Amino acid sequence: MRFWITVIALLCSPAAKAEPIGNGGLVALHKAGLSGEAIVAKLRSGPCDYDTSTEALIALHKADVPQAVIVAMINHCSAAQQQAITAGGHIPGIFLVSAALREEALHPAAHSSVKVTGNGSILFPTIARLIVPQAAAQVTAPARPTFLFAFAVNAAHAPEFGEFNGGEVTAPTEFSLVRFRVEDGVRQVTIGRVQPYVEISGIDPKNTLPFTVHDLGGGLFRVEMPEGLPPGQYGFVMMGERERRRGTLFRIYDFGVGD
Repeated sequence: MRFWITVIALLCSPAAKAEPIGNGGLVALHKAGLSGEAIVAKLRSGPCDYDTSTEALIALHKADVPQAVIVAMINHCSAAQQQAITAGGHIPGIFLVSAALREEALHPAAHSSVKVTGNGSILFPTIARLIVPQAAAQVTAPARPTFLFAFAVNAAHAPEFGEFNGGEVTAPTEFSLVRFRVEDGVRQVTIGRVQPYVEISGIDPKNTLPFTVHDLGGGLFRVEMPEGLPPGQYGFVMMGERERRRGTLFRIYDFGVGD
């Protein structure tokens, strides 16, 4: 009887479960002398809790972790992310994806006004700025965030995401990523400029930031930053059609990057 109690206790103990070990654990296993094959088997047995950023991969390389282990780690996390994204469908919207594959929704921030200054001359060009209430977004992201854009593929059940003021978008490339300037407790970004011989309507491409888009199929897209974003306030901006009374409307999905 004592033998069976011991066996049951071992099977139910935390040690019998697949545990996350992280990047530090991979380095520790390598320094302990385990083979690359053993380390790969270990990382595949547990969840993806690894940091696959450029800086983290460089650190693993400098620690002499075998290339086969690093490749297996990247593939393991990519497969886990794909499975998490595609399992059971997805609510349309924009989501910040953390290293642990948890998702945090970016909710649209309504702009309160459009501020216009200047008289259209060379010295004082007319500049229109989109004003967003509050000095900071509710969602904080890392310097190189990853986002999931999910669009409804069934138009009959399409919610408001992707449809705005008569317009419809179906890919992240129809959004502009901008950095807001914080002044007097609000965020703002230039959305128009008029001066002699020059007129810009909407967001000037010079004021947008690049991002890469990976089509995952089924209306899902993974969006990543090619470089780290400096601390500040940012947002994906979707521009609607122009209304006679209210002018051009915008929908902003905002986030901040901390120090």
